This record gives sequence, structure tokens and C-alpha cells, in this order.
Amino acid sequence: MNKQPEPRREHYRAAVAGYKRFLGRKSAVWFEPQPVMWQREDLGIRVNPELGLLLNGQRTVIKLHFRSRSLSKRQIECILLLMEDALRPNSQPGDRFAVLDVQSGKLFVSEDPRWGLRPFLVGEAQAFLTMWREIDREERLAAAERWAAERPVPAPALRLSGEALLRVGG
Repeated sequence: MNKQPEPRREHYRAAVAGYKRFLGRKSAVWFEPQPVMWQREDLGIRVNPELGLLLNGQRTVIKLHFRSRSLSKRQIECILLLMEDALRPNSQPGDRFAVLDVQSGKLFVSEDPRWGLRPFLVGEAQAFLTMWREIDREERLAAAERWAAERPVPAPALRLSGEALLRVGG
């Protein structure tokens, strides 16, 4: 950490202090959480929790938030819903999902997922896919136009019939 620039060192110190506050006197045993792909049509979002802890006997799959800017309540709800939707099918019964704000040491647990937000989550994914496809289509059209503009136009071929050749030659 000493080789890092001072602003970064300060950020790391705050993260370590927050992580220590979070752990406190908890009994914690590490396990490896399994990343999964949340799939909607052609869009895949990798859901990759960084930490799996058995906290006082409760399996908790945790996504770490390192930035100094705190997450809003709605952002936390959306992250937890995405984790529930993606990770629940492959998780063990009783697993819980959480976001840890590392700076503050505060753990936000998905006790009661906001399933009412799921249509908005899926809608955002659909909107992104629509925009991506349209940008891709526009780029392909522009590339085709550039290719057509840069391509040399061949001279028109002169076609003469046998009779015309006889007249020209003779």
C-alpha cells in the first residue's frame, strides 16, 4: 500500500477500517461464491459476488461496494434484486445476499427482495439491448457506405457483337 499515491492510500485505509468495523466480533468463515450470468435474450450480465462468508452460522453472499460515494436505497434494492434473480437458482437453501459498503462497514441484506422492481430491471435490460442493436445497425450501415464510397468504380465494359467487330475491322 505504501507504493500507492497518497489519495489512493487514504482510500485503502478507509476501506480497511470499514471492513474491520463490519467484521467486528462476528464469527466469519470464508467460502467461495459462484458467479453466474443473468441472461436476457442476447444480453448477459455477469453477477460476480466477491465474498462468501458464513456469518454467525448464516451463509451470506456479498457484493462489495468500494467507492466513497454511498449507494442510494434504490441502487441497493436493484443490486440485491439482480443477485436474488441470478444467484438464487444455484444457491443453497437459506443463503442470503448482501451488499457491503466497505467504506462505512454497513451490510445491506436482502431480507425481503423487491420483486416489484423486476419489470423495471428487465425493462432496462431490454432498452439497453434495443439501443445496442440500433447502434450496431447504424455502424454497419455507415461502414457499408464508407466501403462503397472508397471502392473504385470499374470502367464500363465495351461489348461489341461479332458484326460490329467486322465493321470496325474492316
